Amino acid sequence: MAGRLGLTGWATAACLWAGAACSAPQGGDALDGVYYGLRSDTVSERVRTDYYTFLPDGRAFRGFPGEGLGRAVDWAQECKYAECGTYRRQGDEVRFHNDEAGTETLFRFDAQGVLRRTDRKISYRRMHLLDGPRMDGTWGIYDREKGEAVVALQLTPDGRFRESGLLRYLSWEKLGADADRREAQVVDKGRGAYSIRKGTLELRYDGGPTAYLMIATPPGVDPRGTPPTLQLNATTFDLAR
Repeated sequence: MAGRLGLTGWATAACLWAGAACSAPQGGDALDGVYYGLRSDTVSERVRTDYYTFLPDGRAFRGFPGEGLGRAVDWAQECKYAECGTYRRQGDEVRFHNDEAGTETLFRFDAQGVLRRTDRKISYRRMHLLDGPRMDGTWGIYDREKGEAVVALQLTPDGRFRESGLLRYLSWEKLGADADRREAQVVDKGRGAYSIRKGTLELRYDGGPTAYLMIATPPGVDPRGTPPTLQLNATTFDLAR
């Protein structure tokens, strides 16, 4: 990955937290996307998903964008729970600066474009953020014993959707700064129109709320056509067979 990308020290931090416009990293190689990895939880000893989101203006946070990248990232909301800061890149090296802790995490891209932490054996691959497709299928989370869908989302080529249990399952009402308003609007099931742009699934409910979710396929899953797996925020949905 030729080219050089750098932030002028960490002087951009002040404008980032103040909500002012920040200068994009120089060099033309800014990162723009969500990277997905797996890590071992030392407390529970379980394997958990891990994310880093890099924005082209030099900001980054450890997590996924709750409304995708087709909308302006609510920086204050994301930073309530995520490690937030800035990054700089030089060749295949990426340094993430955690603004609150004042620490740096060093990554390197390998020849396959995999982002690897240098201090731990954790690698991150770029997710496929869906952009623009009209889809045709039903994806859900299924009770293996009963063979029934606990949550289901149907998307059709005419731009319509139907869902059951989606917003509650994803705790949509808790994912924004307007939690009280969302709680009053959340529905147990519904239908309406949808659109997809740069990893943002917009659901416009008939007579109800408009909800925004991240929509992607995990690394290694072809996003074209009717993917066997969709990821909505941090939850995996399987295609109905």
